[in-house]
Amino acid sequence: SPAVKQLIREHRLDISSLIGTGLQGRITKVDVLQHIASSTKQSRNSMSSNLDQEVVTLTPVRKTIAERMERSSREIPAAWTMVEVDVQGLANCREISKREFRRNSGVPLTYLPFVVQATSQALKEYSLLNGTWAGDHILLNKNIHIGIAVSSPHGLIVPVIHNADRMN
Repeated sequence: SPAVKQLIREHRLDISSLIGTGLQGRITKVDVLQHIASSTKQSRNSMSSNLDQEVVTLTPVRKTIAERMERSSREIPAAWTMVEVDVQGLANCREISKREFRRNSGVPLTYLPFVVQATSQALKEYSLLNGTWAGDHILLNKNIHIGIAVSSPHGLIVPVIHNADRMN
């Protein structure tokens, strides 16, 4: 099935290593998930017994990030697009505003707030892009929350700007 093929691709599995338990030996989602779980368990066991490696316990933040990234790749269909845009007007606006912004806020004005504002306004206008895939339907989210990946001394964190479309 397409879902099984997607799982196999995502986990870069060799299809010949899978044993199908479905009708006429067909590989099912359960077969793939059991294979992944089995491989993960074997991998952990071999890692912990190898003296050249060390097992690092995840911090709660790293564990949450990993779980959410994994869930995202499982639940949200992947798509991308690329558009070239002339941002000279944006660069001029930033240049004019950056000294006053630094004086008022104490931090430099980057392009990120402009990108977040444009993204939040686009999500407001095209609400389908702010939807969540839910198997046989799409849930349209009424609130626009934008996560921004930020490097910190403790690793990558993703603070969320709630209701970003309502901010300037």
